[in-house]
Amino acid sequence: MAGLMKRLNGSTLVEVIVAMVITVTAIGIAFSIMANISKTDNSRLRLNALLRANEVITNTRVSSKYLDENMEEGAMEIYKTVTPYKSSDKLYILKIEVYNRNKHKIFEKQELIPTE
Repeated sequence: MAGLMKRLNGSTLVEVIVAMVITVTAIGIAFSIMANISKTDNSRLRLNALLRANEVITNTRVSSKYLDENMEEGAMEIYKTVTPYKSSDKLYILKIEVYNRNKHKIFEKQELIPTE
């Protein structure tokens, strides 16, 4: 009988619950940090696309080069499309589309450009 009454070393239920709460809290904090990092990266990518699209529009206006073009800039692909505006010979619609490597559209901008 003396062998059966031996005290076992182990954790109480309260200790196990406290350990689980600490673990779940740490995992929750880690996921929220990852979500913020991902959101920040997407914002940075969209801002870069906006800046590059504005640069393409400015270069098109300065050079008066109203041709369709495809450009590759690092992790982005930029498609420039120029189409006549309705029945006018002096107006064009300049459309800039920016895609990432996975062909997901990051940014799109259309602008009406007068010609001389």
